[in-house]
Amino acid sequence: MKRRQLLVVAVFALMAMVLIAGCKPKAPEVPAINIEVVGKDGKAQTVNLAALETISGKGGFMKSTGTIVGPEDLTGVKLADVLQSVGGMTSEDALEVTASDGYTMTLDYEQASGHLMTYSTDSTALQVVDLTPILITSESGNVGQGVPRLGFVDANGSLSDGHFWVKDIAKLTIVKSVTSWEIKINGIESFVMDRSTYESLATCPTTAHPAVTFETTTKAGDPITYEGVPLWLLISTVDGADTPDGHYQFNDELAQKGYTIEVVAADGFKAEFTSQEVARNQNIIAAYKANGEPLGEDEGPLKLVGSALPSGKHSVKN
Repeated sequence: MKRRQLLVVAVFALMAMVLIAGCKPKAPEVPAINIEVVGKDGKAQTVNLAALETISGKGGFMKSTGTIVGPEDLTGVKLADVLQSVGGMTSEDALEVTASDGYTMTLDYEQASGHLMTYSTDSTALQVVDLTPILITSESGNVGQGVPRLGFVDANGSLSDGHFWVKDIAKLTIVKSVTSWEIKINGIESFVMDRSTYESLATCPTTAHPAVTFETTTKAGDPITYEGVPLWLLISTVDGADTPDGHYQFNDELAQKGYTIEVVAADGFKAEFTSQEVARNQNIIAAYKANGEPLGEDEGPLKLVGSALPSGKHSVKN
């Protein structure tokens, strides 16, 4: 009898354990964070970032206006791990990062590896250091908004250029290497525009100064479409109209008073324009692409094109 009682107790205990186990809530599923990754062979993979190992670090950025955002603690997956899904990238490659709204930033191999200029909290350029590129997967503060977002972290919370911190990333594409370049723009102020800054200006979809195109034909009669930004936008960086919280604000009053714009190529060839010719003119374009590809060495990095050029001699290149 005693043995039967023990057996009954054991059975009830087992049933209780089963009931408790059955009532235990399931662990919540981690939402997928999918992006498209395209290799140099053109083949695409869908990668779920939520399935990859995460790391943490600290980082922030400087906007083109000089405003500092961060640094903050960030969590994400290593960019290198994501790219490995399509075989990774080499020094012969570049990385095209495309947001869901069409904003595009192309990073050369060094930039995609985290070799970036850093800045102080008062926006002073410091030095180029090696940061860890990540795709931020957890929303946090101001820096971590718009995931998946490209970020650059280290233990010190280094600040890098904001145009590299592409948010709401939809696609990563490994493309052929790109050439870094700079142009000097002098006026009331001085400004050095590099390839990344120009591309940020040319692809931003929410700006009041969208990129423009110009369709024409080559001497052989083949159609060609140039892409770029109006020349007046480049002039706006040095004409004294920018405010602390704004940029690319064109000085219309100064342009109407009149001044001369001199565009000089690397070989010394130059063309002159009046400020009235260039002011708000969408048809004098500093182009950087032809038929979707960066201009080659014979024309690039920028070439003046457009239906409003005073003459063919004004089509300065290089």
